[in-house]
Amino acid sequence: MAKVSASQNTVELSFTHSVATLVKHHFPALPSRGLDHLADATLVSQPLTLFDVNGQPLFHDYALSREGSVVGTIRTAANRSLGSPVISITHTAPGWTPERALRLATESLHAKEAKSIIQDWQLVVYAYPKVGIRLHFKLPGKKQAQSQIFDVASGDAVASSREPDHQFTQYSLLDSLKPSEIAARRKLFAKAEAHIQQLKAAEPALFVPSQPTTQAVLAKVSVSVIQLGIRQGLVLLSPYCPNSPIGLTHYSQITNYFCVPASAQMLMEHYGWNYTQNQIATAMGTSAAQGGTNGTGLTSGFASLTHNSLPLSFDNGGTRDQQFQDAINEISANRPLFTQVPHHYRVCVGYSENLLEVLFLELGLSQMLYIYDPWPWNTDLCQGGAIYWESWATSPVMWFGIVRHA
Repeated sequence: MAKVSASQNTVELSFTHSVATLVKHHFPALPSRGLDHLADATLVSQPLTLFDVNGQPLFHDYALSREGSVVGTIRTAANRSLGSPVISITHTAPGWTPERALRLATESLHAKEAKSIIQDWQLVVYAYPKVGIRLHFKLPGKKQAQSQIFDVASGDAVASSREPDHQFTQYSLLDSLKPSEIAARRKLFAKAEAHIQQLKAAEPALFVPSQPTTQAVLAKVSVSVIQLGIRQGLVLLSPYCPNSPIGLTHYSQITNYFCVPASAQMLMEHYGWNYTQNQIATAMGTSAAQGGTNGTGLTSGFASLTHNSLPLSFDNGGTRDQQFQDAINEISANRPLFTQVPHHYRVCVGYSENLLEVLFLELGLSQMLYIYDPWPWNTDLCQGGAIYWESWATSPVMWFGIVRHA
């Protein structure tokens, strides 16, 4: 089979804008927490393009704004190898801006290399979903240009460790995809492209961002959103009380490498154990030198802090279907979960599933996880982080950490 070039994998802005517009018009019909608050937001016409560490376009982030402030983001795939057009829908402010990220990165670079001359920069996803800014620069007396990635929130230089437990390092999401799956992923993406072109011809109103979407318009679409067959669950307050609001306080990590302590803080608090991130980090042996928390430190620290009352186990990752069912089972039992993606930890507090709608399946919205992400970093643990619905079709979740009473 002929190798597909990077340019053939690149998705045009016109298509991702159509995807973002279509998704936003369906917010009133999506039974997902937080999205109803975005229905009246304005979708920007020009997205931020985020690149993979390997240099290929990866995501197009379309901001949703209200009264001049960004209140959410629709993240779409800028690369066909991902397989599905929609990556995630965030209903919180991003916690960083390109302008501030460039300033912080420049300050960090000049603190180390005062005479460096910046030639170019680009936004990169250095460890999904974490975003950095890559500076290309030259040093006096050096012919070869150099580059370094800096975290957009902290401005600190990102490491390049290959240790799996390092939580402040970089890797290529695209290069981590299994080669045997790429052809199938591209085929799925092509089906979604063809379907959306058909919808644009049949119902052009669905692709006009300023056009208000009514249920009557949605009903005309042959594969419109129907509430039948939808399953959804959210973690409620602990202990479980009928009709109580969603539980868990969302915290951000207070250092670049504290994603494990921050995630553990959210999980433990759900069960009545209240610790600071520094206390958790000490118990888990978290350190900047090793880039965060290793697996042994996570399990032993979790056990010691909860007096062995909350054993932490892991799903076996047998199949993707089994993993998603694990998430359904745990959320339905009112138990939040750790989620590990390469070099990063988060908390899953909900799920949504709709397997009947062809459009949802093709867009990547048929199965979604509700994520409390401690990144972006912030010294004020109540100000940073992100909350979003993540497509299971493109999620690089490696395993779920399951917490249950002993």
